[in-house]
Amino acid sequence: MYFLRLSKEKGIQYSVVVREPGHVRIAVAMHRMGLMEGTLLFKLNLGDNALWGLPPSEAAVDTYLDIVPDDIPYTWMSYTYGPSHWDIARLAITHGAHVRVGLGDNPVEADGSQLTNAELVTRIVEMAAEAGREIATPAEALTILGYS
Repeated sequence: MYFLRLSKEKGIQYSVVVREPGHVRIAVAMHRMGLMEGTLLFKLNLGDNALWGLPPSEAAVDTYLDIVPDDIPYTWMSYTYGPSHWDIARLAITHGAHVRVGLGDNPVEADGSQLTNAELVTRIVEMAAEAGREIATPAEALTILGYS
């Protein structure tokens, strides 16, 4: 609570990495208490080889998001490690959500290889184009995420 109060005082927009359903519930409670304001950004962190949380799937995404009451504004982004990265990224894109990709989020392909940062970003841009979505400019991304 100290961190959230300090963030609010300093005008820092806070986002929530979700690895367990309780992370969503805590964020909702903090929003209701006024410690988090505006649109909540849930970074759904799923991992093919993680022993925590739900395995990457559309059902997992639905489970996490179904916890959010209708009166709480939110958006989400995919943040998945392992070969499921692409399926969950495509799900996010087709559902109007966002994708975290690039340095630090280099998913391992099914054959064990890793793409470069440029290859990762290019693939996401191609997925967005296939879904009829435009890529946000840096300024647009700041607005979408509540930083401007």
